[in-house]
Amino acid sequence: MTLENEKPDGTGIMSMDDAIRIIQSHERARQGRLRAKQIRELRLNDQRARQRANMGESKMDKTLAATIIQKYYRRHVVRREAKKFRDEEYMFLGMVIIIFSIVKLRKSILG
Repeated sequence: MTLENEKPDGTGIMSMDDAIRIIQSHERARQGRLRAKQIRELRLNDQRARQRANMGESKMDKTLAATIIQKYYRRHVVRREAKKFRDEEYMFLGMVIIIFSIVKLRKSILG
């Protein structure tokens, strides 16, 4: 760090480049500390999850498994219907950009 216009009392004016370098280095250090904290939290969460899994939780019964599968399937169906509705609405409004991919073209020709 170089000081320009040194004053007699020992204080000086810092150049713009030096100030920018200092600010950048402090910002990089702050981001590094934040990233390290996040990684530490992720590792701790993973460790806790492994400990919970090793505590001998009982296996999932069939009804619970079926309920979870139903939940994901119903979510899939609703999203598919919402996408279809949205696409129809865009087509009605004239906002659709028609993009034909090779896969869609083959499906429409073959099937």
